Amino acid sequence: MNPKISVVIPLYNKQEAIESTIHSVLSQTVEPFEIIVVDDGSTDESVSKVCAFKSQKIRLIRKENGGVSSARNVGMSSANGDWIHFLDADDTLESNALEVFSKMMEKYPLAKVLIGNNWGTKHLPYRCKQIKDFCRETKNPYKSFFTDYLAPTMGTFIFRTSILKEVGFFDVRLSFFEDFEFQI
Repeated sequence: MNPKISVVIPLYNKQEAIESTIHSVLSQTVEPFEIIVVDDGSTDESVSKVCAFKSQKIRLIRKENGGVSSARNVGMSSANGDWIHFLDADDTLESNALEVFSKMMEKYPLAKVLIGNNWGTKHLPYRCKQIKDFCRETKNPYKSFFTDYLAPTMGTFIFRTSILKEVGFFDVRLSFFEDFEFQI
């Protein structure tokens, strides 16, 4: 079974990272149905980096700057897949991420939301560059515990498109922890 997975990537001034992000999606062991990159008014070379890819899977949508929530909403509204996976423009997927999610979909056919893990090991779907190490010093251990352990990053989730239509959209008033508010 190859489910139709739309990968939505909000993009704003990430010229240094967007190529790696897109490569990580294009090199999946299970191909995505489509990759929707929503440029949120970038002023750097981000758009030209996306345009350099010649894949039919990639669709670039350009819009005025409105924030990450607005960009995700545009991508969500434009997605044609049965499932939507949100990926930030500076994160990468493990090469088998969509395969792992596909197997989870087979195992749990009634699921509306599936969640992986973000520690970056080979058998898990997602690697978040913000989490460098399992053990590290932090100035605010409570915040670190909350953000690293209790509030998984958006890239660890995959949503059935139908549930997103029921739930609604990201709150455009939020630009920080907007993903966690949406997950709740």
